[in-house]
Amino acid sequence: MGLEKFNFLELRSFFRKRRSLFYLFFIFLFVYIVFLLVYSVQSQEKLKSVAEERFYIETKHTSTILANFLEEQKSLVETIATGNEIENFLVNQSLGMSLEYGLNVNLFSIKSSFDKKITNLKWFDEPIYQRIVFLDEHEQVLVDTKTNGSTTDFSHLAHNFSNSFQIDGTNKTLIFQAPVTYRGLSKGRVITVASLNLLFKPLQVDQKDPELHQFFIFNSNQRLFKVGDDIVQQAENRVAILPNEKLIPFKKEYNFLIGSIFTPQDTGSLYLLKNSIDGEYFKLITIVTSDRIFSKLSSNVFLYIASLVPIILIIGLLTYFQMRKKTLELETNVEISSKNINALYDANTLLADEISRRIVLENDLRESEERYRAYIDHAPEGILVVDHNYNIVEVNPSLCMLLGQEKQNLVGYSIGALTAAEDKSDFVIQFKNIINNKKDIEELIFITATDAKLMMQLKTMSLPNNLVMSFCVDITQKKVDEENIHKLAYYDALTSLPNRRMLQDRLRQALITSKRDNQYVVLMMLDLDDFKSLNDTLGHDLGDLLLTMVASRLSACMREIDVVSRIGGDEFIVIAEHLGSNVNKALIEAKKIANKLIQEISQPYPLEPNKPYYYMTCSFGLTLFKGADLSTETLIKQADLALYQAKNDGRNNYKFFDPKMQEAIHERSSMESALRGAIEKNQLRLYCQPLVDHGGNLVGGEVLLRWFLNGEETPVMPNDFIPLAESSALILPIGDWVIEQALQYLKKWQMMEHARHLKLSINISARQFLQPSFVQNIKNLIERYRVDPKLIKLELTESSIIEKLEEVIPKMNELRQLGVEFALDDFGTGFSSLSYLKILPISQVKIDKSFVRDISTDVNDAAIVSAIVAICQSLKLEVVAEGVENQSQLQFLLEKGCYLYQGYLFGKPVPFNDFIA
Repeated sequence: MGLEKFNFLELRSFFRKRRSLFYLFFIFLFVYIVFLLVYSVQSQEKLKSVAEERFYIETKHTSTILANFLEEQKSLVETIATGNEIENFLVNQSLGMSLEYGLNVNLFSIKSSFDKKITNLKWFDEPIYQRIVFLDEHEQVLVDTKTNGSTTDFSHLAHNFSNSFQIDGTNKTLIFQAPVTYRGLSKGRVITVASLNLLFKPLQVDQKDPELHQFFIFNSNQRLFKVGDDIVQQAENRVAILPNEKLIPFKKEYNFLIGSIFTPQDTGSLYLLKNSIDGEYFKLITIVTSDRIFSKLSSNVFLYIASLVPIILIIGLLTYFQMRKKTLELETNVEISSKNINALYDANTLLADEISRRIVLENDLRESEERYRAYIDHAPEGILVVDHNYNIVEVNPSLCMLLGQEKQNLVGYSIGALTAAEDKSDFVIQFKNIINNKKDIEELIFITATDAKLMMQLKTMSLPNNLVMSFCVDITQKKVDEENIHKLAYYDALTSLPNRRMLQDRLRQALITSKRDNQYVVLMMLDLDDFKSLNDTLGHDLGDLLLTMVASRLSACMREIDVVSRIGGDEFIVIAEHLGSNVNKALIEAKKIANKLIQEISQPYPLEPNKPYYYMTCSFGLTLFKGADLSTETLIKQADLALYQAKNDGRNNYKFFDPKMQEAIHERSSMESALRGAIEKNQLRLYCQPLVDHGGNLVGGEVLLRWFLNGEETPVMPNDFIPLAESSALILPIGDWVIEQALQYLKKWQMMEHARHLKLSINISARQFLQPSFVQNIKNLIERYRVDPKLIKLELTESSIIEKLEEVIPKMNELRQLGVEFALDDFGTGFSSLSYLKILPISQVKIDKSFVRDISTDVNDAAIVSAIVAICQSLKLEVVAEGVENQSQLQFLLEKGCYLYQGYLFGKPVPFNDFIA
C-alpha cells in the first residue's frame, strides 16, 4: 500500500511539473486545427470558382466555334456570289448572248463549281451544303444543284440581304444568301442550304453527357433543341430574363426552358449558363448538374469533425495537400485554356477584319434600310394603323409601352379595345368623326392595362388601301400641368379662394352682366381689424388658420353666383350681383349683406384646443355700380377708399364709397383733355428697352411710350395714361403714331451694319388691332419705309383679344404671311391663357414681371414660371422673362431654360436716338 501511494503521488507530481507544457501543446493543436479548417474552406471556395471558370471557358469555346462557322458560311456565300463563273455569265448576258449561244456554257460552269463546293466543303467530317441555288433578278432559278426536279419557293427571302443567315425550322435547314450585282445593279442572288444538324455538331448533348444539356434560344422567344436524332424548333410565349455569360443556379421559373428536352429529378442541383454567339441573333443555353461542375470537390463536413479528435489532423493534412494539388492542376488547365481562347480571339479578329473589308460597300445600303425600318419601331410617339372597319392592323412598341399591352392583344381587335368597356361605343364614334371630318389633330382618352387613363393627342393621315395612321402623343402630364398652373395662377394657395387675377376677370364679367341686365352690383373690400397682433402674439400658423376660417364663413354666407376672393394678407373682396335695378333697393340689400358678414366674422374662433376662443372684427368698404364705364382697378380703388374711411371711423363697420372721393375722376378728365393734344404738341416720345439673350447679346428692343406733359422733365408713365387712352378711343391715333415712328427707327437700324439684325417689338392695343384697316395700314407702312417685316414683332395681351378670337386670328395669320411675328405679352395674367397657346399663331411668350419679381422667394411664382417655360418649350415657343432685375432671378430662369430677358439688370428704357449709338 505504501508503494502504490508513493507511485501515485510521484505521477501526480510529474503532471503538475509539466502541466504548462501540456496546456501549450493542446493550445497549439487547437490553433493548428482552426487554421487548417479556415484554410481548407478557402481552398474549397477557390476550387469552386476555378471549376466555374473552366466550365464557362468550355461553353464559350463552343459558342465561338459556332460563331466562326456561321461567319465563314456568310463569307463563303458572298464569295460564291462574286465568283468568276457568275461574273462571266453576267458579262456575256450584258453582251446579249442567249442560252443557245454561250450562256448555257456559263451556267454549266457555275453548276460544276457549285457541285465541287458541295463535295469538298465539310465540317466535322460531314458535307456542309445540301444545295446551292442561283436565282436571277426575276426570282427564276438559273442553277440548282438539287437534281430531283423539285422546286422551292425562296420568295420569303427576297431583298432581305440585311439578314443573310436564316433558320428554316420546317425543313431543318440553315439558309445563307448573298446578292449578285453587276455594275451596281441587282442581278439576283445565291442561296446555300445546309443541314440544321450542323449547329449541334459542337454541342454536348445528353447522349454523350447525360449531366449536361445544350440548346439554342432565339430573340423571338423560340427554342431550338435536339431530342434523339430529331431537331425541334418550338415557340414560347414566356420570356426568361437571363444574365449573359454568367453561371447561375436554376430557378423554378426557368422550367419551361427544359420542357420537351429532359425531366430532371432535382432542379435544385442544376445550373444554367447563357452564352452569346457573336454577330448572331440567338444564344446558346447550357443546363448542367452541380456534379458535372464540382464533382471533384470534397465536402466541408468532415473538416469540422477534425476539431473533436486528433486523428482528423492527419486527415486534414492529407486533404490539404490533395486539394492543393487539384488547385494547381485546375489553374494550369485554366491558363492553357485562356491561351487557346486568346489565340482563337486573335484569329476571329483577323477574320472579322477581312469580312468587314469585303462588305464595306454593302453597309451604307444596309444602314439606310435599317434606319427606315427602325423609325416605326423606335419612334418616340405611339403609332396606330386601322383599316376601313376601324380594326387595329398595326401598333408600334412605343404605343404598346404607353398602354402596357402586348402587340398581340391589340392587333386584330376593334379600336374600342383602347378604352374602357363602358366607353367603347363613344370612343369608336369619336374616332370615326376624326376620320370623317378629316381632323388633323384631336384628343382622345385611352385606357392602359392597369385601367389608368391617358389623354392622347392624335394626328391622323390617310394611307393606301383604305388605311389610316395615327400618331399618338401622351399629353396627360401636360394637361395636369396646365390645370396646376391655372390653379396656382388664379387661386389663393392658403384659402383656395380666387386670387387677384381671377377677381379681375370676375369683376369684368360682373360689369358686363350688370350693364346687360340693368342690375346693381356691390363690390365689398374686407380687412380684418388688428390682424397683425394675432400674428405677432399667436404666430403665423394660427394666423393662417384664422384666415381659412374667415374664408369659409364668407363663402358660406354668400350665394353661388357671388364671388369671394382673397387678394393678399388679411384682405378679402366680395362681389354680390343682381341686387335689383333700383338704387335704394340695391343699397338696402348691400347693407344687409355687409351686416350679415360683420356679424358672422365677429363670432368666436376656436383656434387652439382647450384654450379660450379668439375674437376678430372686420371693416368693409363698399362701392355700388350698375354698368359703369369704369375699369376694374377703379372700382377696387373706390372700395379701398371706402375701407380706409371705415377704418378711420372706428373699425368693425362699413362705409360706402362717397361721390366726394371723385378727385381722381376729375384728374382723369383733365389728363384726357391734355392727352388729346399730345401728338400735335410733340409731347410723346418713344423709348426702347433692350432684349438680350443668355449670352448677354443684344437681339432686339421693345418700344415704350413716354408722355412729357407741359414740358416737364419727368414723363408720365404708360400705366397712368394708356388705360385712359384705351377707354376714350385716343389709343387709335396714338397707336398709329407709335407704329409709324417705330418703323422709321427700324429703317435706320437696317442701314447700320451692327444693328440690321435687331428685331423691334411694338405693343398693340386690342382696340387698335381690331380696326378693319389695321392690316392694310401695316402693309402700307412696311412698303413705304421698305423695312424687313421679319424684324417686326407685334405684342398683344391675351386678356385684350380673348373675346374676339374669331376676328383676331385671321388678321394675325395674314400678317404672318408677310413675315411679321407675334408675341403674347403679360402671359399668365389673363384667363385660361394656356388653352390659347396652341390656337394663337404666336412665336413668342413674355412672362409677366409680376411672376418674375418674387421667383427667388415665392414658391408659387417659381412653380408658375417653371411650368410656363416647360410648356412653351414643348410647343417650340420662345420665352421672354420681363422685369429681370438681379442675378438670382437670371440664374433661376437660365436653369429652367428661359434664354431671353428684359429688365433693369440689362438696361433701362432709353430714348431711341440713344439706344443704338
